[in-house]
Amino acid sequence: MEVSETGALTVYTTGGLNTTGTLQNSASDSLATDDDGGSGDNFHIEYAVTPGIYFVKVEGLASNTGDYTIHASFEAVDLEQSDTRIGATSLPLGSSRLGQIEVRVGTDDVDYFKVEVRELGVLTVYTTGLEHIGSRSGLMGTLEDSFGYLERDIRSGSGGNFRIERLVPPGTYYVKVEADRIDRSYYMIHASFEAVEHSDLPLGGSLAGQIATRAEVDYFTVEVREAGALTVYTTGSLDTRGTLGTGASLATDDNGGSGDNFRIEHPVSAGIYYVKVEGVGSDTGDYTIHASLEAVEHSDLPLGGSLAGQIATRAEVDYFTVEVREAGALTVYTTGSLDTRGTLETSASASLATDDDSASLATDDNGGSGDNFRIEHPVSAGIYYVKVEGVGSNTGDYTIHASLEGGDDHNDIRLGATSLSLGGSLVGQIETRDDVDYFKVEVRGFGVLTVYTTGSLDTRGTLEDSFGAFLERDIRDGSGDNFRIERTVGAGTYYVKVENLFRYTGDYTIHASFEADDHSDTQSGATSLPLGGSRPGRIAIDDDVDYFKVEVSEAGVLTVYTTGSLDTRGTLEDSFG
Repeated sequence: MEVSETGALTVYTTGGLNTTGTLQNSASDSLATDDDGGSGDNFHIEYAVTPGIYFVKVEGLASNTGDYTIHASFEAVDLEQSDTRIGATSLPLGSSRLGQIEVRVGTDDVDYFKVEVRELGVLTVYTTGLEHIGSRSGLMGTLEDSFGYLERDIRSGSGGNFRIERLVPPGTYYVKVEADRIDRSYYMIHASFEAVEHSDLPLGGSLAGQIATRAEVDYFTVEVREAGALTVYTTGSLDTRGTLGTGASLATDDNGGSGDNFRIEHPVSAGIYYVKVEGVGSDTGDYTIHASLEAVEHSDLPLGGSLAGQIATRAEVDYFTVEVREAGALTVYTTGSLDTRGTLETSASASLATDDDSASLATDDNGGSGDNFRIEHPVSAGIYYVKVEGVGSNTGDYTIHASLEGGDDHNDIRLGATSLSLGGSLVGQIETRDDVDYFKVEVRGFGVLTVYTTGSLDTRGTLEDSFGAFLERDIRDGSGDNFRIERTVGAGTYYVKVENLFRYTGDYTIHASFEADDHSDTQSGATSLPLGGSRPGRIAIDDDVDYFKVEVSEAGVLTVYTTGSLDTRGTLEDSFG
């Protein structure tokens, strides 16, 4: 069969014969094989294809013979996928979408898809149908919720494809597709969902349950409305295993309770949690599950002040809140003879209640005097939490202190980033080990943006687009230990994040410049090149590409070539690329 444009090709059989199907390209390379993906014992293949000739090989499985009917359909697809969650392509459950990763040196294409889930269950997202794959190349997928990262996978699916399966609550989810050593690839992304039956388990209450078969699993939801220590456990004669999670597992236990029952105690913040109950081995029978919450008590710690505290038992944790009203360097530390560990967080217990520790800003054990902790961290205005623990089995008294040193010279987040004019420079300072400086650059046309630092400080730079999506990072391509980033960009707002990789502090100067590109990097903006004519061109940086468009009105021999001292490589493409 002949395909004249890029899209999704579907081939399958119907009938009583058990069939195996193989899709091949014009070079007889096997692209995809399936056995029972269709109805009954029929094969069903969906594959992302580009213009060309394709063949389908149909075989009877094993020694089966008989009649079948083969079907083929094609759907042309717009491959323009958003690089950010804003504008993500909708991916309904049970559906597939065609996508394309197009990567060249110095650029990173990312495709975002949005999935809506309306009940508790297992969400599966995966890709199929890669082209131009090497033995170590493939696709990387990242599952995110509305707040950010949940899970990432590289090449766990068939071939070089990713596959993610995760228990999720109702909500909106995003799937980010990226290349892993791929120069160019078309792919199909799929989403499926299997609902999970569950019961609501009230705090301070209990529910009766039963494991009727060795394969049965029971799910319970627990709603927590304030930070604290959540305890879930079973009672009864059944040997149970319990898992507490928010989609990813937070804690698992087998025999921590009475008899062979599980018991889990875990710090949590406000939210919905899930408890999975299983019988251990082949055990079946009845059980009762219980849930309780001990709220986290905390004290207000004033800036410039101190409070006395005490760790009375090895399991005790103390929480303090610090209100910061302007950006600056926050320092929190303890004094006294107790060996303390401190954690600075953005929400109480959140660093232990999320699978990626996204709410934990910094942790320290012995950075202060004696065995005391000391944390210095750049912050913006807001409420922060300090968690204090005794190290090992140590108990005793301590005093906790908090202070804020003047405002940061440049903001630590994109909101409020310092404007950096093209052709200009600014002085910056990394004031603490964790300080980050953000700068904003406005570009009004298509061309090469260059940002770099000078000075004795070892700097790392990251270029982001207006939505905060990563574009490029560099450590030492500049003079000395400075970073230097050169990137072809279109009109828009860009952000530069400056850090120190080894947590040194010191001064630097950041510079920005821009050079308009003479010719577009894409087909859509290609410069017209008349037959019999010529055009001057310039490769501005190592990833610069120039596109020219030639109109041909009759059959013949087309010759295109360059002259000059530059070593050039040319590629001739048709209107489909």
